[in-house]
Amino acid sequence: MGSGKDTTIEMLLSRLREDLGTDAFDVVDHWATDRYAVGVARPADHRFLVYISTDLPERSEYAYQVERPPSGGEMPYEADPMVDVATYNELLNAVRAHLTP
Repeated sequence: MGSGKDTTIEMLLSRLREDLGTDAFDVVDHWATDRYAVGVARPADHRFLVYISTDLPERSEYAYQVERPPSGGEMPYEADPMVDVATYNELLNAVRAHLTP
């Protein structure tokens, strides 16, 4: 990425690409000033996004939130509740389920 992100983000993105494929997601960084946060989105529709944070005391855990287009109203997106602590496999399954059309 070369974006000033923490190495935990770089390693996570690499691991997700290994497990899901290089074309499985686009990196969408709405959090450019946060070294520990990034978004991965469905390539054909970036409104389907998973926000991911690696800023946790235990470096093998992640926080994430699933976002999607709104069903109505004025909000730019709808989101599931934040998952504050997840294993890599839990995150992987959430990303796979949300970004697969």
